[in-house]
Amino acid sequence: MQNAQIIADFERWRVRLGDHLLSHEADVRLGTPCDCASGAVREATCHDCTQYPPSCRDCFVNDHKYNPFHWVLLWDFKLGFYTRTDMSMIGPPLHLGHDGKMCSKVVQLSEPEVVARSFTIGHTNGIHRTKVQFCLHTDDHAVDALMHARLFPATFDRPATAFTFQVMKEFQIHSLESKQSAYDYCGSLMRLSDNAFTAENVADTYQNFIRADRLWADLATEKRLGHKHGVDAIFPYRPQGNKIVYCPACPEPGFNMDPKLPRHLPEEYKHLNQERLTADGNFHCNKAKKTDKNSDPNDTSIYAGKAQFPTRAAQREYLEKAPKSQEASGGSTLKSTCNYLKAVNNQDKKKFKNMEVTGIVNIQCSHVFIKASVDLEFGERFVNVDLALAHALRQRIGSGAEGKFKLSVDLDTQSIDRVLSYDIACQYHIKIVERFRQSFPDLVWIVEKMRWAVPALHVTGHADRCTYAYSTAYMVATGHFHGETAEHYWPELNQIGPKVRQMNYGHRQDIIVNNHNDWNHKKMSKIVVSLVDELEEARAKFTAFEAHFFGLCENLVDRAEKEDWWTRDRKTKRVAARAVSSVYMHDPLMKGEYQMLSDEAMIGQGDAEIVGKTASVLNEGILIQETQATIREAVNRFKTQPLAALDKEIKTRRAKAVKRIALWRGQQAAVMPGITADLLNRSACPVEDEVLFLPSDFDNEGRRVRGLTLLGLDEAKLREGAAYDALKSVQLVTKALVALSDRKKKNESGQNQQTAALKQIVDTEGRRDKHIRSYGAARAALIALGACTGEADDFPALSLEDTYMKSRRATRALGSSRNRDGWATSGVMANGRVRRPANSSSSSARVPRVRTQAGARKTTEERARKTGWVWTFGRMGKMSAEEMKAWSAEGDRVQWFRAEADMHRWQEQMEQRLADLRTTIRSFATYKTGWAQMASQQESEKLGHIAYAKKKAHMFGTREEAARAALLRYPEYAHLEQDDADLMEFVRAERTARACELAAVVSLAKVRRVDTEAQAGASDSESSEDE
Repeated sequence: MQNAQIIADFERWRVRLGDHLLSHEADVRLGTPCDCASGAVREATCHDCTQYPPSCRDCFVNDHKYNPFHWVLLWDFKLGFYTRTDMSMIGPPLHLGHDGKMCSKVVQLSEPEVVARSFTIGHTNGIHRTKVQFCLHTDDHAVDALMHARLFPATFDRPATAFTFQVMKEFQIHSLESKQSAYDYCGSLMRLSDNAFTAENVADTYQNFIRADRLWADLATEKRLGHKHGVDAIFPYRPQGNKIVYCPACPEPGFNMDPKLPRHLPEEYKHLNQERLTADGNFHCNKAKKTDKNSDPNDTSIYAGKAQFPTRAAQREYLEKAPKSQEASGGSTLKSTCNYLKAVNNQDKKKFKNMEVTGIVNIQCSHVFIKASVDLEFGERFVNVDLALAHALRQRIGSGAEGKFKLSVDLDTQSIDRVLSYDIACQYHIKIVERFRQSFPDLVWIVEKMRWAVPALHVTGHADRCTYAYSTAYMVATGHFHGETAEHYWPELNQIGPKVRQMNYGHRQDIIVNNHNDWNHKKMSKIVVSLVDELEEARAKFTAFEAHFFGLCENLVDRAEKEDWWTRDRKTKRVAARAVSSVYMHDPLMKGEYQMLSDEAMIGQGDAEIVGKTASVLNEGILIQETQATIREAVNRFKTQPLAALDKEIKTRRAKAVKRIALWRGQQAAVMPGITADLLNRSACPVEDEVLFLPSDFDNEGRRVRGLTLLGLDEAKLREGAAYDALKSVQLVTKALVALSDRKKKNESGQNQQTAALKQIVDTEGRRDKHIRSYGAARAALIALGACTGEADDFPALSLEDTYMKSRRATRALGSSRNRDGWATSGVMANGRVRRPANSSSSSARVPRVRTQAGARKTTEERARKTGWVWTFGRMGKMSAEEMKAWSAEGDRVQWFRAEADMHRWQEQMEQRLADLRTTIRSFATYKTGWAQMASQQESEKLGHIAYAKKKAHMFGTREEAARAALLRYPEYAHLEQDDADLMEFVRAERTARACELAAVVSLAKVRRVDTEAQAGASDSESSEDE
């Protein structure tokens, strides 16, 4: 039902609804005799109950014996309205002990009210000033009596304030989910007590409440993690007293390791037993310097180093001993050799003014569980990151194990492959072994074997060599570990930044830890769904990229064999201080290649002033616009194909885009302060239609008044590079499309084969069309920025017809010896202007299926068709024929290796998710067994301990079943649900089958190549006879 209809219905009901609201302000039965026949009149009612009728005072007290914190609405016969009061004001005090009944010893007192204490109790409906009567039979402390009554004391020496368990739990959920502060929550309780005269009549419980909340959160953590049940004895390999919610999908020695996996995996299988970590800094959850009387310089975290933060004392001691000469990134004394790090070091230090703590650095896993945090004092220094990494590593090295079990855990620890992604990893890791040898010698053996990566988005701002040396796209056995998940948690945590900025040191850390663990808890509850979604994505991506690579192999079979591509080393090698060599790189020594790539926009270096934060923000904005275009395309498809799967895809993409834009807006504001008014005045719209306010979104005058003129020049350089990148992608995808079309025509005869081949072609056409749209977007932005005119000699409009190319497989098709490429081959006419085919406006042209066998002769129109301008544009049109051929060949080579890498990464991703699901199953099974054991070890009189342990065991058992069911949904993976299944053998068998399929494709391509050349020779002979 639409909002307009609901509002219209409301208007019809408005008067009656208002009458109902006011009817509860009085009751016609007030003043009449109560049903109890005591002679008392009805004068009290309760709005905390549902439909409670007016009654006398004694009946009200009796009816609310177990709801003592419901407000009494007492009718004032003189004033004519209800007044609110606590129940102890009309009856006896709250009796603690004897299940709410009055203690018999109190009854014997001549003045029992004398021993009652005045108490302030906070409940979900407000702050109550009440009276409490403790039992006199035992010597139990008041704290015991309060806790038995589910009241949490604010202090422990003769307490006078307490909070109900309900209000403690409610605030904990509110503060974690909505980031509500304790100050605001206490204010709301005061207003619920008296919304008219709050300041005069209601006690201010804020100071007591914030202390109680810290203690409650710690107790709740200990309860959930099993510290009240002896969990340290059950899981001795974890640090004693640990208060972190662990990731169930990451390998943990002694806990969830796969017994079937060899401890020394071959390099290509390391991703099956791998811990993928990310490191990232954040400057929102900082701490201001405090000198006021309310600050407590000695305040320390109640978690005392047992959670994500190390102790304050340990951090101070470590930083005092850390070698200052090895600090970097914000106060660096090391010379940066990467442009990105130079930009980081040159960040504005003014933002750290008057800050005692400038931010935090987190170590997380690829499943986005927070493993460790360390406070930053001045920028993001390596020594702080080292401490966070050491704190994270020590959680999973079996520090509590002993004897033979310790040896087994050590071997398991050594078997785990570890990859850490950090936006400045290119310099961070250089001397990390030296730093750890001095500060953390027990962990040196781990960091020595660790592999290092730079997140996929951040690496684009680095020097080119970093892309090939530190991008996981070209790193074997890493899956699709892009590293940008390090950013996912920050939008959530940033919401508490203003709340913790003025807190004492320990209190601030406690609040952050609570949010860390809550985030981890929610991640754990959804881990199976997340892994299945990622597995589904990996399966689909792998299928598409495998088909694409197979097509390239078929098309380039001769070169791959002749140049021995199959055995080339895929590892990136450092050949000089600032140079690397990689099969994924274009050869910089090629004249034609260098000529084309010499432009700054093509080589990816850019001017120094746009490398770093500005380039990163602009580039991310451009990428977001591409995401918006993808969503718009999906929305348009949904209009004609309203499928449930497509609708889900749109919703998912929109949700991710909303989060991505929200994160980017904060970065944009720092680089483009002149657009603040535009951001405030933007209207609501679907995320795909949201204007990003990049320089290209304004005209010249608009850029001038907003101070975006220089940024417009920077964006133009990025857009020009994007245009060339899009053209290159169009070329490469078109080559693959022609090869697929040829293969479908010549080899795929059966209906199933035809359908599968057609699907590959349609998918490839979709990728081509996407690159054409990307080029169009870059061209439109360049025109808007005044960087090009849009005429034919600049960046021409691009249509499908402009992408036409002759088949590579048809070496010499019938008539090709007499037909020459038209003017589009050179792209340059006598006047120096680039022209386009006259019919290039056609939007329905498809890549032709070129004949490679003798058959019907081509028509005159077919023979006259010319190569599209996209193959001869700009610098490509200025190359000699040999240079053009060499450039195209080099592009094919690089595309082949990169396509292979894409295929392997998605294959590894698919295999990783299977390994993660199995690890998760073992984790939940171990938790289930552990909690069941703890239940059996409790003293028989501790019924609550036993019941809670059984409930936790059942919960983890349910999660284990859900994880097993996830695997059972796939027939080909069903056997992996068994504990004794051999994952590595399964993966090896699958890869062998894939390799055989690829070998068959290559073998068949070689045969067809010979046939094609023979047919081409016969066609030439036939052509000569015709002449």
